[in-house]
Amino acid sequence: MKSVKPEQICFGLNPEYDKASFAAFLQLLGAKECRTVLAGRISSDEMNAFVTQVYSVLRNNFSEQEYHRIFLQEKDNKS
Repeated sequence: MKSVKPEQICFGLNPEYDKASFAAFLQLLGAKECRTVLAGRISSDEMNAFVTQVYSVLRNNFSEQEYHRIFLQEKDNKS
């Protein structure tokens, strides 16, 4: 996937660029200062709506194993 810098994030050009922009957007959202400030300011209703929407997207795009391995970053202990 192409890498997009924060100042290059743009949606609606084409699917490939949208996905690269989305990956950059997610990376920015996860930055320590961004997540700390947002968590301190978000209302309960906004938080519930956000979490509900993100879980819906994860359920639609990850298998159960991927959810645990990729999102929860659990190690596979099957040996």
